[in-house]
Amino acid sequence: MRVTAKIRILELYMNEVYLGQSGDNEIRGFPLASLYYFGRPVEELSLDQQALLVGMVKGASIYNPWRNPKLALERRNLVLRLLQQQQIIDGELYEMLSARPLGVQPRGGVISPQPAFMQLVRQELQAKLGDKVKDLSGVKIFTTFDSVAQDAAEKAAVEGIPALKKQRKLSDLETAIVVVDRFSGEVRAMVGGSEPQFAGYNRAMQARRSIGSLAKPATYLTALSQPKIYRLNTWIADAPIALRQPNGQVWSPQNDDRRYSESGRVMLVDALTRSMNVPTVNLGMALGLPAVTETWIKLGVPKDQLHPVPAMLLGALNLTPIEVAQAFQTIASGGNRAPLSALRSVIAEDGKVLYQSFPQAERAVPAQAAYLTLWTMQQVVQRGTGRQLGAKYPNLHLAGKTGTTNNNVDTWFAGIDGSTVTITWVGRDNNQPTKLYGASGAMSIYQRYLANQTPTPLNLVPPEDIADMGVDYDGNFVCSGGMRVLPVWTSDPQSLCQQSEMQQQPSSNPFDQSSQPQQQPQQQPAQQEQKDSDGVAGWIKDMFGSN
Repeated sequence: MRVTAKIRILELYMNEVYLGQSGDNEIRGFPLASLYYFGRPVEELSLDQQALLVGMVKGASIYNPWRNPKLALERRNLVLRLLQQQQIIDGELYEMLSARPLGVQPRGGVISPQPAFMQLVRQELQAKLGDKVKDLSGVKIFTTFDSVAQDAAEKAAVEGIPALKKQRKLSDLETAIVVVDRFSGEVRAMVGGSEPQFAGYNRAMQARRSIGSLAKPATYLTALSQPKIYRLNTWIADAPIALRQPNGQVWSPQNDDRRYSESGRVMLVDALTRSMNVPTVNLGMALGLPAVTETWIKLGVPKDQLHPVPAMLLGALNLTPIEVAQAFQTIASGGNRAPLSALRSVIAEDGKVLYQSFPQAERAVPAQAAYLTLWTMQQVVQRGTGRQLGAKYPNLHLAGKTGTTNNNVDTWFAGIDGSTVTITWVGRDNNQPTKLYGASGAMSIYQRYLANQTPTPLNLVPPEDIADMGVDYDGNFVCSGGMRVLPVWTSDPQSLCQQSEMQQQPSSNPFDQSSQPQQQPQQQPAQQEQKDSDGVAGWIKDMFGSN
């Protein structure tokens, strides 16, 4: 048997082996057991903690660290001794690791009010106060906590996840919810799992997962920041494409329904509304991966999570829910990035101010481009992949974006009302398929969240130089009437429509069919020839779907 096949078999076994029981639910696989016993992902475990889990394989009940800690300790140290005998670790390291306690978290996690939110508060206290955080006796801590939003989020998780488990016949679905103020970035509520009162693994801050089609708005925002080239009525190619990569492999992305527009093209506004893959890739490659990457940085995403490969256009980004919330807060606020925070002030017992926050948002992207992107996200809820939500709340004018990763492993939803940005995630800790899409999974949790409180309507106010203009079926501006009305970034709408009527859409459109490289299957745009090979190996298998 080939070595790679043996490794694959071992990997499958380690993801399914029985390692304990949590009520009626079995703890299967090292990733889930790591979260259950230590409250952290398996890749963050120390060697002695890994050895404990390995030792439990022989008998999870006998070597359970809570039920039989002495036996578990002996078994763990036996595994460490074997590692020493195999010369994987030396004697000094063995002595150090075997002297450590088991280090498991309290059984079932620690029950406490809002543990996920309080973890964020503790993290901020440490960052703002440094060593002073060790002595906070008598101090008053003021946070951004909103009890109504928190109760609504917890209820959505407690009621929504069991319903999805029953519906999809899955026993291990999990969730995370982050609610932030649309303008100030203050965190209003946070849920780290399907049992919100249990401390431990906080998925809202710690679960770094692929974001699927939640990545698409950043590409369209990049385009709409160039108003002389891209507008909502710009045509984008929607036809079979093939991109040859530096490693020789060919990538041929497809739309989720495996279909293409009859005309071979689609308006920019409709491509995002319908979460179409092929037009998004065409647009992103025409813009250039560095430009899209720069937009993500402006939105507040950590640079070390950004890898400029084509797959990033369809969601090959691993982010935590709170990082996603930061990105969408920037869009939802009109392009002003406000660092997310849960801490307002810390006052000492004698009245001295130890810390005081002064929320200051900074301009990250053009207000006009952010407005056009947010307006299109309203169309997502009105008539796109989130239309089920729009039908239930037609008067709220909500904006949103669904996200589903390859094989339905992760489902996401970004929901925006008049005052808050809410990110919901639904998935499994072992990275197995959920049988759900963004609309049927994460969006259903957001819908329950809305039902448990009183959301405010999202009534957008256009910034300067945004005008509503009519367009015909061919996407040309018309001075009166038109097939539809779209917002346009222009300081002179009258001249624009007159020019359009005279020229019938100028050929400077990078997706004009007479000069469109992406419609030639084996060609690549010049931007792709730049250094985008870092991390390319394996990005195809991490390809993400629509919705």
